[in-house]
Amino acid sequence: FRKKNAAAIDAFEEADKYIAEHIKPYYIKGKPPKLNELQAMSAKLKEKYNALVPEHNTFLRRKAAASQYSRQVRKYLDAQHQQERNRQYQEKKRSQQRNKDTLE
Repeated sequence: FRKKNAAAIDAFEEADKYIAEHIKPYYIKGKPPKLNELQAMSAKLKEKYNALVPEHNTFLRRKAAASQYSRQVRKYLDAQHQQERNRQYQEKKRSQQRNKDTLE
């Protein structure tokens, strides 16, 4: 039987070892927790999660609104910088043309 199902048995033993290792933080008075204790912990975590959901949704809505606003502000500032660069470029060209005209 072991030869035929070696892979499944190894997988089970590996999973059992993983569970035994990772359940240690949840031990109660040095003993593994019982099913009803785990269910109580799960219920507490679900309550915490459900309490945080509305706050998280509010955060996501505000983040979306803020990103839209910051995108518009960034576009506006980029446009202002581009206008300033264009103005400086035009002024530079005019001064070069003036210098060229005065030399002739």
